[in-house]
Amino acid sequence: MERVRNLVSSIVSVLQSANRRRLQHRRARRGSDYERWVHCHDTLTPRVTAALRSRLAALPFHPTIALVMHARGASLQQLKASIESVRTQLYPHWELRIACDAQAPASLRHRLAVFAARDTRIRLIACEAHAGAGLRTALAAVSAPNVGIVGASDVLAAHALLLVAEAMTRHPHAEVFYTDEDELDAQGRRHNPHFKCDWNLELLLSSHYLRHLTVYRTERVRRCGMAWHDDDEDVLQHELALRCTETLTSVGVVHIPHVLYHARRGAAASGERGAGIVREHLARLGLQVGVDADPLGGYRLSFAPPSPAPLVSIVIPTRDRLDLLQPCVQSVLAKTRHPAIEIIVVDNGSTESSTLHYLERLAADPRVRVLRDEHPFNYADLNNLAVAQAMGEYVVLLNNDTEVVKPDWLGEMLGLAALPGIGAVGARLWYDDMSLQHAGVILGLGGVAGHAHRQLQAGVAGYRGRAHLLQTFSAVTAACLMVRRAHYVAVGGLDRDAFAVAYNDVDFCLRLRAAGLRNVWTPNAELIHRESKSRGSDLADTQIERYRGEVARMLERWGHALAHDPAYNPNLSLADANFGLAWPPRVSLLSPWFDTTAGSLNPQAARLARPSPASPAWNELAAAAGGS
Repeated sequence: MERVRNLVSSIVSVLQSANRRRLQHRRARRGSDYERWVHCHDTLTPRVTAALRSRLAALPFHPTIALVMHARGASLQQLKASIESVRTQLYPHWELRIACDAQAPASLRHRLAVFAARDTRIRLIACEAHAGAGLRTALAAVSAPNVGIVGASDVLAAHALLLVAEAMTRHPHAEVFYTDEDELDAQGRRHNPHFKCDWNLELLLSSHYLRHLTVYRTERVRRCGMAWHDDDEDVLQHELALRCTETLTSVGVVHIPHVLYHARRGAAASGERGAGIVREHLARLGLQVGVDADPLGGYRLSFAPPSPAPLVSIVIPTRDRLDLLQPCVQSVLAKTRHPAIEIIVVDNGSTESSTLHYLERLAADPRVRVLRDEHPFNYADLNNLAVAQAMGEYVVLLNNDTEVVKPDWLGEMLGLAALPGIGAVGARLWYDDMSLQHAGVILGLGGVAGHAHRQLQAGVAGYRGRAHLLQTFSAVTAACLMVRRAHYVAVGGLDRDAFAVAYNDVDFCLRLRAAGLRNVWTPNAELIHRESKSRGSDLADTQIERYRGEVARMLERWGHALAHDPAYNPNLSLADANFGLAWPPRVSLLSPWFDTTAGSLNPQAARLARPSPASPAWNELAAAAGGS
């Protein structure tokens, strides 16, 4: 046995080493690809510049944008480049407030004074050396209605403030605006782009993904209650983002999907201090959450489940395949720490004697019920049948080819599902070789929808940490999905007629989203998923016609949503589960980004997908979501 363990360990080590080499090669290739991508799609050619100037002339009004900067941690050359990037903006309606302490070199203070003398929009503000005090002093000197923070060594794209102002005129009631960014190496070359998703509350709790360039309504910043005590500018900006967005919805936070900020250094690992900021923020909101710094970056969040423990109904459809069903059920019964569960096994016409005997024994367990359904296989219908008879306040849809890894899986999902405004909660699912099977669903990937970071090895953070951070997704897989039973009923459950087998979970999640609920994915609930072992491939000869029909119905119902997933970025590929560059991107500098991405849900599709707003179930759901 020891020899077998050593052999397995050696094989795993070889596979992990090969995967690391593959990822290093991919990163090196992506660096080169990004330079080419910038040349093709993010360079201000005369044609692009003319288009941007036309858009400037067409603005209905011109909001003034203030930028604040603490002049420390940068060389004189870097500081000059940073200020020049503001002075040469295509958009002229800005002001710059530079905080400089008395300990700064005289040459630097002299140079700043020269800049201020040449341009009345620039003011030099005396301050303390402490980062928080310096930014607070600079903010106090702002007179403009909008304000953002710029690093003293960083550079703005020439069209940055124009696109921010354009977004403000398009979304006059929004209060926070943020952009994509990249980094500058020692030679000034752009690399390591951060193409961000749209507003994602859970991801902001897990990491400071907003970063640069973020512009706030000045009054919101002044009312947010910041003490500005920290001396770490990254931590300060994360706290500012948390405080300024805590009462906002996606309507109040606007993402501009263009690279408008070039940072000299990447995001710092804020560690325990950053975790403390998130912990204090959640405690102020009255939430009981464990927050720890994650070795891979960002923060691990664990929301406490309700007390007393509510009953959770776990629905497992099956047909024979005892080799899959038994490990699944036994792992749930033996490894689940949550004390109040019922398992509903929906037997869809099993014939093998071993399976039938096992189901008979299972039914003797007071925690298990076995339902029989002899109809042709319809995954949606089997789950709807079980949920209709479920006793739990929450239900989990669970495939029979899954197996529990960690005992706290159910409590982790329940802590999220119990929060106001949460729809479906998905789990982190692994293949047997511990590569990722499910880390959230990206709309449009592969044509309809696909899993983010599929086959990424364990211990790898993924794109900007998103393979290991709690976050909102448009959809999660029903291989392991938790939802309040009331929410499930309110949106009509899984659609048995349109999506008997494939995409019923994506359609279900989109209907929850259309109702104003957020679907979230947690890396803390972990299971093995032996994908499609029980029902086979959708592309098999016997399945292909059915599958094509389900694809066609998804495109008809949700076509626009599939092209514009707010949890993804239009500069990223829909052919690459590992967040590769889009060639070409689905936005262009030649026209406003909102002309192509406005409205992530097709209104007609949402109407078709929703239950009647007059139904009592709908009213209950709307109230739970905080809607009307």
